[in-house]
Amino acid sequence: GTMGNVSPETITKIINPSATIASVVGVAVVEAGDDEESDYEFLKRYEIVREGKGTCNEASILSAVLTVPTVQDAEIIVNESATEMVGNIPPKSIAVYVDGGVNHAQEIGEAIFDKKPIAVGTYGDQPVSVSYGGLTDYTVYFSYASKVAVYAKIDITTNTEFVTSGNSKIRENIEAYIGALGMGKTLVTTALYSEIYKVTGVESALIELSTDGVTYGADNVSLAPNERCVLNTLTVNGAIV
Repeated sequence: GTMGNVSPETITKIINPSATIASVVGVAVVEAGDDEESDYEFLKRYEIVREGKGTCNEASILSAVLTVPTVQDAEIIVNESATEMVGNIPPKSIAVYVDGGVNHAQEIGEAIFDKKPIAVGTYGDQPVSVSYGGLTDYTVYFSYASKVAVYAKIDITTNTEFVTSGNSKIRENIEAYIGALGMGKTLVTTALYSEIYKVTGVESALIELSTDGVTYGADNVSLAPNERCVLNTLTVNGAIV
């Protein structure tokens, strides 16, 4: 879960000693841990699946991908042009971005292949070989979503009704809100105030966000269609929660 995520530079302990290794230091996040899917996130995914029961269209492709185990969200960008590129997407191709499903690449590739129109190519950095009848295997491409780490700094004043677990409850609320946003959605800073004030005993609050853990501000966090936010460090009144 997200509570187990730590800053890379804090990973400095050698667990299994080796005569050839003198020290170790974390440099970058490879894959951040996620909490279990919430009921609200599941409902959103279910609604998309229910609406995409057709074939050869965007809704049907997304619907098929969202039925793959551990997939929480998916987005698709279509380039209908016969000659022009759309970003990095070649003409007459689709780019499917998937949040989750890390150990289910084969199923994701097959889901895309089963629903995509004939003669439409696929674009991405994850190749999957799909059996195509008795013919040579067909390669489907897709990409996993990029996770944008969000750091939050909150200053609050509380009254006597604020309990010891109040800070943890604030983090829980904010994580749930960010997790439900999905891919490509803007994280609106002011929207997080309602999640803070849900906690009994909070009288006033000021929140700032950062995407690098250094520069904080009240600006919203805008995402590309293939990105989603994850809460990294939350600091309340100077203490990391």
